[in-house]
Amino acid sequence: MFYYQILNSRADPVFLDSAVDLLQTTTRRLIYLICAAVYLWQVCSGLIWEGGFPIRFLPASLIIAITAILALRILDQHMLVARVVILIGFFVGLMLYTLTLRQVELVYTFAMLPLLAALMIGWPAGVIAEGIIALAMLALAHTTPSLGLNFWLMLVTIISGLISCVAGVLVVSSLLTVTQWAVFSYQDANQKMELARNRQMELLHIQDDLIQANNELARLSERLKVMTLVAEEARRVKEEFVANVSHELRTPLNMIIGFAETIIQAPGMYQTRLPAKLMADIAAIHRNSQQLVGLINDVLDLSQIEAGRMTLTKSWNFLDVLIHEAIQSVEAFFASRGLYLNVEPGPEKVEVYCDGTRIREVMLNLLSNAGRFTENGGVHVRWWVESEKVIVAVRDTGPGIAPEDRERLFQPFQQLDTRLNRREGGSGLGLSISRKFIEMHSGQMWVDSQPGQGSTFYFSLPLEISPQTRSAARGALRWVNEYVVHEKRERPFKAPLPIVCPRYVVLETGNSLQRIFHHHVTKVEIHGTNTVQEAVGELRRSPSQGLIVNRSSGQDINLQEVTLPFDTPLIYCSIPDASEVSQQMGIHSYLIKPVTRQQVLETVKKAIGHGKKILVINDNTEELQLFVRILESAGENYQVLRATSGTQGLLLMRQRHPSLVLLDLRMQYTNNYDLLNERKKDKHIRDIPIVVISSQDPLGSGMIAESIQIMRQGGISPLDLVRSILAVTEVLSPISPPPAPTLEEEPPDALVSG
Repeated sequence: MFYYQILNSRADPVFLDSAVDLLQTTTRRLIYLICAAVYLWQVCSGLIWEGGFPIRFLPASLIIAITAILALRILDQHMLVARVVILIGFFVGLMLYTLTLRQVELVYTFAMLPLLAALMIGWPAGVIAEGIIALAMLALAHTTPSLGLNFWLMLVTIISGLISCVAGVLVVSSLLTVTQWAVFSYQDANQKMELARNRQMELLHIQDDLIQANNELARLSERLKVMTLVAEEARRVKEEFVANVSHELRTPLNMIIGFAETIIQAPGMYQTRLPAKLMADIAAIHRNSQQLVGLINDVLDLSQIEAGRMTLTKSWNFLDVLIHEAIQSVEAFFASRGLYLNVEPGPEKVEVYCDGTRIREVMLNLLSNAGRFTENGGVHVRWWVESEKVIVAVRDTGPGIAPEDRERLFQPFQQLDTRLNRREGGSGLGLSISRKFIEMHSGQMWVDSQPGQGSTFYFSLPLEISPQTRSAARGALRWVNEYVVHEKRERPFKAPLPIVCPRYVVLETGNSLQRIFHHHVTKVEIHGTNTVQEAVGELRRSPSQGLIVNRSSGQDINLQEVTLPFDTPLIYCSIPDASEVSQQMGIHSYLIKPVTRQQVLETVKKAIGHGKKILVINDNTEELQLFVRILESAGENYQVLRATSGTQGLLLMRQRHPSLVLLDLRMQYTNNYDLLNERKKDKHIRDIPIVVISSQDPLGSGMIAESIQIMRQGGISPLDLVRSILAVTEVLSPISPPPAPTLEEEPPDALVSG
């Protein structure tokens, strides 16, 4: 029973095997113990009652010995049967000893049988053994009266057997409880260990992902630093441009407008009457010059806003006053176009802390746009207070705006209807500047429109001042991005520090250039691609130090058609592939050791065609045997010929004319390049395909490229050009380079064109 309790438990197979092995060992030791105890008792009883070991003890001894041997033989396959066999042998042996010696005291030994049965099998076996003892003593009392077995002796023996049975059951129960607890503990520990192993694997995966993400972030950070420098340079150039435009454009425009106004307003100062056509032309010049001044002012405002130089002069203003002032400025314009301009009275005395000039300019811009783009109907203006902010709406009855064009409205120089803009004028900067003015006030601007149903432009301004605004209001205010929040870390950084390796994207059809990188450089990340689209996509996914194109594989990039992200430099080189090497040598293919079985079989299948006869030339008997085994394992019934030298191989090629030759170029005593030359001269064997299997990499040494070409889509500055020349010549120059000169950046005006 104890045995089956173990087997029926849901324990690990390894644990069950160990438990069964322990039970078998315990049973084996009990068998040895029973035999030793019985034979020791035989010797002692023989000496006490017979004066030696009598022959009549032999049947009982043989029965116990035979049952013990039988139990040991079947123990590994049938442990329960083996235990039953040894218990039966023990009982029969005791009966024979009792009948042989005719000593009534021997019946006390029967009390051991229930104990052994309970220990070895379980409580049912102990109960059965107790019943067998009672029946055996009754049988002895009736069949052997001379033994002197009385009632009290039988009672004591039965009670002793019962006590031993109970003791055995208690011991087995305790052992079973301990075993079940051990099995449960083992299963629980196994589950926890499996869970811990899975968690550890997940942590390792997360760590790998984190390291990869850190590498990507570090690489992006490096690229961001570069792009920041580029942006700073562009910003500086733009600021200089703005300053130059402010002087270079405004001064001549001032002269044009001034002379035009003088001629128009005081024509008499020229002491002659000017022709009407000339006056009309001068009026056109004046009108267009004024329009050009407005455009220049818009460009300058936009440049100053983007450069962070635009300041706001804020004060408390009544919003309704600003709105009415803007409306008064455009009333005549609306009347001239036959449009109505309605104003819905809103809450009065709404004070807003703002730059009144800029807010008035925003209202003028919205009203002017609405009037210019509305043919029939007019414009309706209203404002209201909502959630600690005031919202202003300007609704027109114009043509409306499609949903996909709404955000494009607020981008600089964007005009949805260019024909109407040419007729009405405008640069496409008004809405962009107005939105930036509102955002500088911590407000928002948006539009709601449907084609054919007019448009409604909204902007909101906060009514309360934040602590940041109060502190900034003491001086010139700048636009602050309130969404960037820097949280203070409360624990040290525990993630592994990223090891940022240079990353290159390689474009080639083979893998020759990638193998060169992996062979000569360790701490570098190479990503191979096969198409231009795949290479550009990989550059967009993660910034790289460069895109390297292997022109030998037929790849090329037209920078006029393809845009490389992040101004990634483009490097051209020509690295021959294994196919080109094979073509130069006049062979079918070139395999570099170590080669796999699948690689050999696939190459053979492509090269052999419909033939079955293959010649293997190799002076290493073990390698020769290896390739023979590989070919035999393919299941294609290849007929394999063997040669241990180039001379023997040429002879077999001429005599047997194989369908394919597997050739080792480097042998101990021969150079098989001579075999290739002889094959080319012999017209009978020159067409036999040869697959070279060699440990020498044809691309691993020597000069493999004659030139490299470096291109950059965004152009190369003079300073970068000098640095590139110094870096390349330091690597390729045959003489030792002198100390690197100190490079100083020069302003753009100092560049000399030639």
